[in-house]
Amino acid sequence: MKAFERPTQIGLVALIMMGILFSDIRAQSVTGLLKESMASAEDTMLTSQEAKLTELLDTSLRSLSDKARRDRMIGGYVLLGLGIGSGIGGAATLAFGEGDDARIVGYSLLGGGVLLSGLSLLPFKMSSESERIYAEYSKMPADTPDQVHQKFYYGDRRFDELARKKRRERLISGSTSIIAGAASLILVDGSKEERYGAFTGPVIVGVTVLLVKSDEERRYETYRRAKEDIIGHTGDWEIHFGMAPLPKGGMFGGVQLRF
Repeated sequence: MKAFERPTQIGLVALIMMGILFSDIRAQSVTGLLKESMASAEDTMLTSQEAKLTELLDTSLRSLSDKARRDRMIGGYVLLGLGIGSGIGGAATLAFGEGDDARIVGYSLLGGGVLLSGLSLLPFKMSSESERIYAEYSKMPADTPDQVHQKFYYGDRRFDELARKKRRERLISGSTSIIAGAASLILVDGSKEERYGAFTGPVIVGVTVLLVKSDEERRYETYRRAKEDIIGHTGDWEIHFGMAPLPKGGMFGGVQLRF
């Protein structure tokens, strides 16, 4: 009897260890099969719904590109206007001012005007990432079904990458601002009010940046929800396995599939 109980106990211990080991580990093989099945269904559905998806993707990327271009142009004109204004102010100061102070101010304004005017060329010449993505996407041919598929998947992937990149930048920027505000409590040498002021400004900015999503993120979120409505849910699947002893002896095991 004891010889029989010992292997049984060893087997129960092994089962418990396996349950602990795999309790929060994703079932990779099952996940792969499920994703392959969903990918096959997605391909089938995209064939019938491709026009709607492509139109939605094109509209989203074009809107982001147009907005980025407008913002870029506005920024360039603002810098150019400041540069012209600074240059006019410097020239007027040199023409009508007297003394060394007037000359210093005049030349400083002229130099600042030249610098700002030069910087204004950057927004005019350098396109944003949203503009470049849409330019590449719009140039791709769509004459055959295969080309339409390739164009859609390229735009879909680049849109996802852009949204993820903007999210990372937002999280890094907001976190850095909050850390800088917290560090000011230690580094700023001043009164309590001065330290509090140095703390609240960066923290408010950081929290705002963390909470407010970028245009790229909001656009992609809207696009993703619409895409899921069309081709179905494609989230990750997980298997959770656990065991527990029964009051009158023995073990109880369970498997849970989450998606």
